[in-house]
Amino acid sequence: MNVYLNLVSTLATVLMCTAREDKGHEALELLDIQPEFLDTPKNYNVEVGRTAVLECAIRNLMDRKVTWIKLSEDTPLTVGKETFQNTNRIFIEHEDNSPYWNLVISQVQLNDSGVYECQISSQYRHLRLHVLLTVVAAPATTTTPAVENSIQIYGSKFVEKERAILLTCNATGQEYVPEQLDWFFNGNKIVNDDPPGRVSIKTNNSIQMKSISSTLRIRGAQMDDAGLYLCRTSLQIESFSVVVVNADTHNVKRGTFSGKSDQWNGDDADEDDPDNRSIAHALVLHRHLLTSVLLLLVLIHYFVLTN
Repeated sequence: MNVYLNLVSTLATVLMCTAREDKGHEALELLDIQPEFLDTPKNYNVEVGRTAVLECAIRNLMDRKVTWIKLSEDTPLTVGKETFQNTNRIFIEHEDNSPYWNLVISQVQLNDSGVYECQISSQYRHLRLHVLLTVVAAPATTTTPAVENSIQIYGSKFVEKERAILLTCNATGQEYVPEQLDWFFNGNKIVNDDPPGRVSIKTNNSIQMKSISSTLRIRGAQMDDAGLYLCRTSLQIESFSVVVVNADTHNVKRGTFSGKSDQWNGDDADEDDPDNRSIAHALVLHRHLLTSVLLLLVLIHYFVLTN
């Protein structure tokens, strides 16, 4: 009888140790999660003077840094949110808990064309994503060489809650650069950095193009940020409607709209929602393993008592 009881005890110890060891190995494998790129556009065609937004979305980034470079240049453009270029035309669009680290280039020029690389450093390898930016000249007019006064707003018409609202207003004057470009929301003037850290306005002038470009960014969009946005210069005014939606209850197509035509210019891109399914699955497997061990012990004990 003692022999059988010792056998039962030894078997139970071995099975429990094996279960713990397997659980440890599996936990290590789950913790050693490598980053990977999500599906984003690889080619961008942007007119001179417009704003280019190059997307880069990463799953499982953890505490790693995202770096943007232009392959034809030695110095990186950005590392994390820090910009290494002596210009305010280039900056990173990123919100907390968002997989997107987008490179924004305002007032694009012909020499901005080229291959850009979004890269992250991993323990085992460097991950790289290449995108091609092609800057094209604005269509030439055949009726008159004079440039007409124009104003237009570009941005995402539908914005998910907690994501950033990013709108760009481009205005061109016939004889000179338009003056005094201001943003308004539902009739109220928007002030840069009010509230601090949430609202930012960056403006660039091009004397050669007789144009002014202003980018409005509102971090962490809330439902009451939905409404009518106005861009007003000393020459013209344009409006753009933004809808803020709850990502938990709506499926929204991402893309870029023009304030003039409301024409859809983007591709469908379902937002990635990483979860802990693999960890939950591992816990279920170990629970089943422990249940099997207990059942085996009961059967062995019953066999010993009946014999």
